Amino acid sequence: MQQPPLITEAMKLEATKNPNGYVYCIDESYAKDGVNGAIPREGIIGAYPVDENGTIIPQFHFNPNYVKPLSD
Repeated sequence: MQQPPLITEAMKLEATKNPNGYVYCIDESYAKDGVNGAIPREGIIGAYPVDENGTIIPQFHFNPNYVKPLSD
């Protein structure tokens, strides 16, 4: 079974900017233009929900469309 990504300080900071939203975890191999570039749906590993106070709820939602790239 796949383990959810660890919640980092950067993710916690991002959560404070997105109350009642999500913090998305992307596969960096899909982020050719950096994390602020366009990421295809299959490059999103999943997301953590964020509560109304901007705190991550530790219930990771895996993206069923995520495709792990083949290694070189």
